[in-house]
Amino acid sequence: LRAYLEQEGARPSEYTAHWDAQSQRLESDDFAETTVRALVQTLGRVLAAEDAGTWLDDELAAQRAAAARSVEGFVGRAEELEFIGEFWSFDRHIRTMESGDDPANPLFKLRRQIGDSALAVIGDTGSGKSALLAKAATDLVIEGVADRRGTLDGHTGATRAYLQVGATSRSSRLPVALLVLLAQLNYPAARRIADRASGAAVGLHDVLDAWNAALHHVMSWPGVATPLVIVDGLDRLRGESPLEVVSLSWLPTDVGDRVRFLLSAVDGTFPAGALGSRPSTQVLALTGMSLEDARALVVGRAAAHHKSIPGSVVEQLVAKSTSPRWLSVATNLLVTLMAHDYLALRHLPAAAADPERALRRIVEDTARALPPG
Repeated sequence: LRAYLEQEGARPSEYTAHWDAQSQRLESDDFAETTVRALVQTLGRVLAAEDAGTWLDDELAAQRAAAARSVEGFVGRAEELEFIGEFWSFDRHIRTMESGDDPANPLFKLRRQIGDSALAVIGDTGSGKSALLAKAATDLVIEGVADRRGTLDGHTGATRAYLQVGATSRSSRLPVALLVLLAQLNYPAARRIADRASGAAVGLHDVLDAWNAALHHVMSWPGVATPLVIVDGLDRLRGESPLEVVSLSWLPTDVGDRVRFLLSAVDGTFPAGALGSRPSTQVLALTGMSLEDARALVVGRAAAHHKSIPGSVVEQLVAKSTSPRWLSVATNLLVTLMAHDYLALRHLPAAAADPERALRRIVEDTARALPPG
């Protein structure tokens, strides 16, 4: 067996063992240690080979999946979507003034000051920030902003780049986050960096210059609509030092109206406060959904599972909360309950209660007992 394994390229490990008369079996003090060490070494080699070649592409694929999950079954927020879609629309009027990029032109300075380059969506956990930003990244028409989605629709060299912080464990690191965004603006530059360092080893010093260069490069593209950089979850970012993240120094304020930023953070966190005081940044405070949107969310969520929730239950849920996340979790709970209990009720004796009426009573009682969101 050993000769065959060595012929196949394997590297057998040796360990000592002795026969134990009491247990009537071979015993070894170093078998477990030897085996675990060999497994860890093998796993390290496999991961290193994969990481060096594909980790950046894996991150981009994860962002595509995160965007798709976030917009699945998206309903409501019509006012917020309209606000985002028209937030930078003044560009259409300002650009007709032929101010160009000549600093000597009085309209040049006006154009730089008249609008905010960044829009920050701030709200509680579960308020729907991720869904809004994913919608903006995938299929929302935003006036004055480019509509090419880059790696979200399989292209590179995008003018609309998207990152959901925390979509993978690596994407919570600031250097990786910037590299994923860079890959959507300039894939060759990002790939060169990724080929030199793994996702765990890449540092801010490896990425920052290329990131800034990419932003200023897309700024200078003639005839190209304004690029949009979308970062969902600034409060989840982490760096080698707290200052790397909280300073927002990697988010330039000198790009004027040539690059737009759509950002989000949880209300009450340090990044949310920093965005509120950042120059050229306007805050969109996200509160609970309207009752109409909340009802639509519950009904749509249930319909996605081929279920119909009684109207009385829908009203009970929206009376407890208009938080999208709470409503989604509550609806999923009730849908699961309905599927399980209906099967059980169908097997009751014929003289027992009607299964449909009994199920309705169970769902109503459960909805009534749910804690407010």
